[in-house]
Amino acid sequence: MKKILTILLSVILVLASVNVDAYAATKKLQNPTNLSVYWSGEYLCLTWDKVSYAGKYEVKIGNKTYNPPSNRFFIHRSFFEKVGNKYKLPFEIRAVATDKNHVSSESRSYTINTPIVDTSSASNLSEATFLAKDDLVKYLKANGYSPTVSEEGDCILVSIAIKDKKNSGFVPFIKDVFDGATKEGAGNVKENATDIAVDALSEGEGIKGKFKKGIDGIIEYAEEGVVVGGLKGAYNHIVKDKNTHIIYYYVKGNEKFAASVMEYNYLVKNNKTPTEVLKNWKKVNNNEVYSQYYPDFSDTIISTYDVSGSNDSSRYSIYFFPNNNKYITSD
Repeated sequence: MKKILTILLSVILVLASVNVDAYAATKKLQNPTNLSVYWSGEYLCLTWDKVSYAGKYEVKIGNKTYNPPSNRFFIHRSFFEKVGNKYKLPFEIRAVATDKNHVSSESRSYTINTPIVDTSSASNLSEATFLAKDDLVKYLKANGYSPTVSEEGDCILVSIAIKDKKNSGFVPFIKDVFDGATKEGAGNVKENATDIAVDALSEGEGIKGKFKKGIDGIIEYAEEGVVVGGLKGAYNHIVKDKNTHIIYYYVKGNEKFAASVMEYNYLVKNNKTPTEVLKNWKKVNNNEVYSQYYPDFSDTIISTYDVSGSNDSSRYSIYFFPNNNKYITSD
């Protein structure tokens, strides 16, 4: 009797297992929910909550189907239809089962209606952090800046120099400039030509003959010194540079996404501390585009800062990290 009972229990367990598998095989995956969108450069990132047991997802745009393995998908703005000042894009999405115990969810249709994000969307230098590299350069030029594009390690840098009004002029290092500062200093010399001219008259730096030609003569002399002097005086020029520098860092290969870091670098002397600057940053009222996709703009940009140099050459560097760039990294 004991053996028969054991066999019956085994049969019941096997049948129960078959019934469980049969039930599970008919279990349909949940639909993706809580869809959100974030702009990063030329791309819109579509995100949603992860669906349990989904092996992948299916996003259908027009006649093309894509299978992102995680709960996010980047859509280039070229896929969107322009309707007035907005982009429009209908799409379908579903969770896909890749095991025998589940079946895929049904497809659900959605339409994205978004303000256009390009060179015209940013209203200040901080919002420009969310632009792709080429859009950023166009934006800066359109707003009167002279951006420089360079490479450093694995990054592409877009930088601008802004005259620091509280520390204006080249007065403390005019001799370095005229003895031959770095070639990279030419732009700064031009921008501060008036200060150089005034100081040259008052201090008698030996360029009065050039000054008779006016500001053009001063610039001409300064540029000659810059080019001929080569690297002479380079260190003094760099450490005493009074300009505020703003640098946007892009990871090579990801220049079509938003900048990974924005650096705001300025002299400590006569300027507010980063803590005070960041208080003002909290008061930024962003425009329609950014308020829609980054509900609290000031919290969307994570920031930190440090200080370098000493005495009058001390400088603050504030680093801004656009929060949306976490979507560029893999899970």
